[in-house]
Amino acid sequence: MDKKIEIKGDQIQQVQKLTVETECLENELMNIKSSRTRANQVIQEFKKQLQSVALDVDRKKESQNDRIKYLNHAIETAEKEKERLNSKLRQLEIEVESQKEKYESQVEAMQYQAHEIETNLKSKIQVALHQLRGLREFQEHKHQMDEQMRNISQLISKERKERLAEQSAIHKKLQAQREYYEKQLSHDLAEADSFATEFQDLHLDLATTKILHE
Repeated sequence: MDKKIEIKGDQIQQVQKLTVETECLENELMNIKSSRTRANQVIQEFKKQLQSVALDVDRKKESQNDRIKYLNHAIETAEKEKERLNSKLRQLEIEVESQKEKYESQVEAMQYQAHEIETNLKSKIQVALHQLRGLREFQEHKHQMDEQMRNISQLISKERKERLAEQSAIHKKLQAQREYYEKQLSHDLAEADSFATEFQDLHLDLATTKILHE
């Protein structure tokens, strides 16, 4: 009896073990299903991403092709522009060379003219310097003459003042002499008049006496 009970215990343990294993398997199965579902989702998402990437690649490829076409067109345009610029550059080089020759000729003529002008100016400067030296000598002589004229003017002014003073003194002296002579003349005339009157009276008396004696 004890053995049967022991067997039953083993069976129970076996059943429990199987139950646990079954649950584990079920859980694992659920996990697998869940993982499968998740994997399907991931795969779908990955497919979408691949499709998006492929579409993006196609778009980029198309854009790249357009870009390549644009760049090719730009290169062709640049090549044409380069050729045009090279042609223009060659033309400019020819014009520059021609202008250079013309410019060198003009520069040579201008240098000759400048040399002539410089020589003429140097000659004029020498003449001007000579005239300036003469002018300085003249100015010095003029300064001396001005100084002499000032001295002469001062002497003339001084002599004029002295002459005026002398003339004033002489005038006063002459005036005094004139007054003196006028007074003397008046006095002499008065005496002469008195003498003439007396002489006239004496002459009448003598004449009367003579008549009486006759």
